[in-house]
Amino acid sequence: MRVLALAAAISAVTVFGQPAPMPIVWDIDNLARIGGHAVTVIGSPRVVDTAAGRAVEFNGRTDGLLVEGNPLAGLARFTVEVVFSPDADGPEEQRFLHVQEAATPNRAMVELRLAAGAWSLDTFLIHGKDQLTLVDRSKTHPAGQWHVASLTFDGRVMTHYVNGVEQGSGVVAFRPLADGRTSVGVRQNLVSWFKGRIRQVRITPVVLGPSELLLRPPIAAAGLAGWARGIEGQRKADLGNGTFLNPVMAGDRPDPSVLKDGGDYYMTHSSFDAYPGLLIWHSRDLVNWQPVGPSLFTNVGSVWAPELVNHRGRYYIYFPGVGPYRSNYVIWSDSIRGPWSEPIDLKIERIDPGHAVGEDGSRYLFMSGGYRVPLAADGLSVTGPAVKVYDGWRYPEDWIVESFSQEGPKMLKRGDYYYMVLAEGGTAGPPTGHMIVAARSRSIDGPWENASHNPILRTTSAAERWWSKGHGTLVEGPGGQWYVVYHAYENGFYTLGRQTLIEPITWTADGWFRTTGSDVAGPLAKPAGDAVAHGVALSDDFIHSKLGTQWSFYKGGAADRSRVRYENGSLVMTARGRGPADASPLGFVTGDHAYEIEVEIDADPTASAGVLLFYSNRLYAGLGYSASNFVLHRYGTDRLMAKPPALGQTVHLRLRNDRHIVTIQHSRDGVVWERFGTAMEVSGYHHNVAGEFLSLKPAIYAAGTGEVRFKNFRYGALP
Repeated sequence: MRVLALAAAISAVTVFGQPAPMPIVWDIDNLARIGGHAVTVIGSPRVVDTAAGRAVEFNGRTDGLLVEGNPLAGLARFTVEVVFSPDADGPEEQRFLHVQEAATPNRAMVELRLAAGAWSLDTFLIHGKDQLTLVDRSKTHPAGQWHVASLTFDGRVMTHYVNGVEQGSGVVAFRPLADGRTSVGVRQNLVSWFKGRIRQVRITPVVLGPSELLLRPPIAAAGLAGWARGIEGQRKADLGNGTFLNPVMAGDRPDPSVLKDGGDYYMTHSSFDAYPGLLIWHSRDLVNWQPVGPSLFTNVGSVWAPELVNHRGRYYIYFPGVGPYRSNYVIWSDSIRGPWSEPIDLKIERIDPGHAVGEDGSRYLFMSGGYRVPLAADGLSVTGPAVKVYDGWRYPEDWIVESFSQEGPKMLKRGDYYYMVLAEGGTAGPPTGHMIVAARSRSIDGPWENASHNPILRTTSAAERWWSKGHGTLVEGPGGQWYVVYHAYENGFYTLGRQTLIEPITWTADGWFRTTGSDVAGPLAKPAGDAVAHGVALSDDFIHSKLGTQWSFYKGGAADRSRVRYENGSLVMTARGRGPADASPLGFVTGDHAYEIEVEIDADPTASAGVLLFYSNRLYAGLGYSASNFVLHRYGTDRLMAKPPALGQTVHLRLRNDRHIVTIQHSRDGVVWERFGTAMEVSGYHHNVAGEFLSLKPAIYAAGTGEVRFKNFRYGALP
């Protein structure tokens, strides 16, 4: 596939109303001749097919190409562009385009500096004693994907760009080069080798503006549309080549709270109305996660942003319970694997607790709105009122946000400072609203100094893949690299809820932290550490209980836990309510764009049952049946329809959600299937339509009276 439509791009370039001189285009797609010039091959570079077209791949140690020609010869002004994809594990300094006169050191170079899987552009011009290097190590870009590096010189000023975004500029007395040679993938003295792929070099004898530069090959063309496939084809982050692709936890895993516990990492999320809730996950590399088990069984309302803590060997989870009665609770355990205590009401009305320990060992919870509450030494009660200690950071008034919503403070003590990392701008609403900001203080008592570079992280355009980025937690990775863990909505897939992402940060000499500028839409260098098996199978033979690990009741309580039992390979559920709205369906989180579920259902004559895509008791879709009818569920309504006479009390149902297009099939034997006559579109089944911060979950339900037996539940992700 030809990604770069050069002819169209060139025809659009004009200079003072006249067509620009035609560029010199070198396709780096063979090892014999490039741009009409003979090539000397150094080492063993390979020609490879990529989604961006044929390219040459270099190993970073011995590979390079030496071209007998200098495309800059005689040019007083020019634009140099290189389409390339560096690997995440190459050397620190890599010169991948080097143009030099034959008998002098006068030259131009395009190179990069690589660290922790992210690279910075480094360009260099020299003529005689006049020279200029441009490099800003704070401006980084993810390795493992395609980029365009550009250098322009207008006779006085040198400027360079990455993917059309300016990275630096400076004045240099550089004069036209004479004839010479060009090396690709290595400096001409055979040091500073490049590791990765180079697709094309374009030299234009004018200075092009940012909008006229070559386009970066699109994400889909660069092979980034497809995640690695794990259990049942579920998408997973670890690409198996030293890189990963966000999200690290696909599906509705919002408000992540991450605990580093020696060489282990544990994480939990808001579980909202799902019970059992507060599922804990385990990892050793921050990318691959395995469920440990649920920690909350007693319904105290909708569970919002939790805080997972290990204090002096005991584990705590602090969390808000939001319902008719709003408060904050704590549960504790001497083992991360439980058993966990019953929730203890702390009688704090504000939300989003963040645990901190002061200089004297005193314990506190920092809350939404900049409030702080003192805790008892055992962490199980408060010892004083909530006091406002921080006013937040005020973003520009013309930013499009949902609301100010200062919330989610996560506390960290590092070096001489306490750091507060928090969210502002509203959780959902406009994609540009939610953001991560930071403040610090030398004392737990303040005063708190806002970061001058706030916001630390924010979605700035609806064109980005990840929207509403916020609720960040800082954590040190297994190799010493630090990361920020946060949630975001996926562009086009609000229905999946807020998913968990990570990206690297750097600590600066002044004691602040910044993101590295990584493109979280593309592969990033994977943290060090051993990988646990990622995820869990969502198919269920109902031999053993997966309540809380996979399945959870919507607004379930103790009575719902007693509604199910496992018997002869069946999940037997006591019917409840009149339909999905009051039957407390049993559902689970999925992170796939497309998938299919299938289940065999045997319902008592007094019961109705079915399969759903369930958002809330006000919004769901699917198909159920009773002894005499089908029940079409759409928009959160229930409509009786004729049931085929051949179907009895045992029915096989299959529901496919293919990127929001829902089709349903039914069968009496699981062999011969018939499509149900109504298909649906469910892209609007999400928080910005129906509130409650939930996601659209595959679910099963049993309503009416009597019992329903579910067997052979199958889940499979679709391509």
